[in-house]
Order: sequence, then structure tokens, then C-alpha cells
Amino acid sequence: MKPSLFALSFLVLLAFLPACAAAGTPTASPTPLVHALSPTPASTATPTATATPAPTRRPTMTRRPTFTPTPTPTAPPTATPTNTPTPTRAPTPTPSMAGVARVGYLTEPAHVVCVQGNYAYVGAGADLVVLDVSDPARPRTAGRVTLPYTVLDVCVSGPYAYVAAGPQGLHIVDVTDPAQPTAVGVYAQAGAYAVAVSGQHAYIAAGPDGLHVVDMANPAAPTLVGTHAMPGAWTHHVAVSGDQAYVAGYDFAADRVRWQVM
Repeated sequence: MKPSLFALSFLVLLAFLPACAAAGTPTASPTPLVHALSPTPASTATPTATATPAPTRRPTMTRRPTFTPTPTPTAPPTATPTNTPTPTRAPTPTPSMAGVARVGYLTEPAHVVCVQGNYAYVGAGADLVVLDVSDPARPRTAGRVTLPYTVLDVCVSGPYAYVAAGPQGLHIVDVTDPAQPTAVGVYAQAGAYAVAVSGQHAYIAAGPDGLHVVDMANPAAPTLVGTHAMPGAWTHHVAVSGDQAYVAGYDFAADRVRWQVM
């Protein structure tokens, strides 16, 4: 087996060191042969250069465009034509309405009233009150009479007052003496809610019984001479002019007022 080059070098070194020591001649420190004898690498790898990363470019921020709404064109307001008011003529005051003023009053409850001459006949509850109005500024009570029901209507003809007393019929009162009004007769074949008198006949609005025509030739014993029905209506008022009677009634089914001429 052949010794290797490294082994031969080691032997030479051992032999060289004792010789130098014996001579005593100072010599320079030997260069460590280990460096000379160390095997030189076949090649020294050149370190791979590290690639320097390219600087990252910051993305440019894109600014969102601001949306500005386009204003809708507004049509100019149309002028509304103003109607010129038509001038109206001021009403001519009626001579009979000029200077209307209260000249007197009486604190007597009143529901209906009828006037004849210097006396007023007032329905005050169930009383027929006779007022002396010869001095309108100072009316005074002349007399009264009490009836069995509220006085709903009153009509005076001649010396008699005809008083409608609802379901208690028509009462005839002698008012010849205003201070002593006296009931002299009654018509009770139907109710009496309004009354009109023409000649010797009384026309009675008899509620559900229509119109009753009564002969008053004898006030103490009035006599029925005719009727006229208004089916479904409540007869509540009557007026007479000449030979015609005007009758008003309330129609409950139709909820309206009906009237007839007869």
C-alpha cells in the first residue's frame, strides 16, 4: 500500500523539527503547513446574488366621480286669471222694514199667537192667555183659561177662539169678554195639531187622520162635514184661502214633508 502525500508530509515535518532545535539557530516561525497541505477546494462557490425586489408601486387611487343630479326644469307658474266681480246693485230698503224696533214685550211664555183688534191670544203651555195690546209699549194680561193639553195652535174668528190641543181635540173658547174667556165646546173625533177657520167651517190638521172639515155653526156642538186622508203622513199644518185648503204633512216613510191643495 503506498503512503499518501499527506502522510509523507507529516513525516518530513517530524524530521525537520528536531534538526532545527539542535542547531539553535533562530528561525522564523514556520508557516503552518497545514495551510499548504490543506486541500484546496476545487472551486469556491460564488454566492448567488440575491435579487433585490423591485419596489412595489403603490396603486393610484381612482377617485369616484361625484354625481351631481341634473335639476329638472320647472315650468314657470301660470298666472290664474282673476275674475272681476260683477258689481251688484245694493238692495233698495223696503219701506215697511225701515225703522223696525221692539216697542214692548211681556215676560209670558208663548208658543203660538193670534191677534184680532186690540187683543192678542197667546198659547202659553196649557193656558190660552188674552193680552190687551191697545198700548203696544205696555201690553197687559186681560184674562186666561186653562185647557187639558198644551196649546199647539190658535185661530180667532168673531167672538170665538179655536184652540188646537193635540190629542185632546179642538176646543172652542168664547172670548166675547176678554177678561173671562170661557170654553164652550170641543171637537174630539180626532186630534188637532193646527187649525184654520173660514166662514163657519174649521179646517183641522188632525195628525195621522189627515184633514177634518168641521161645521162650527153651533160652537157648542161642532159637526164633521168631511175628511181627506194623507196615507203615511202626519198632518201638522193647514191654511185656507178662498175655497182652497193647503195642507202640510210629514211623510215618515220618505222622511220628507208633503203638502196638498184641496
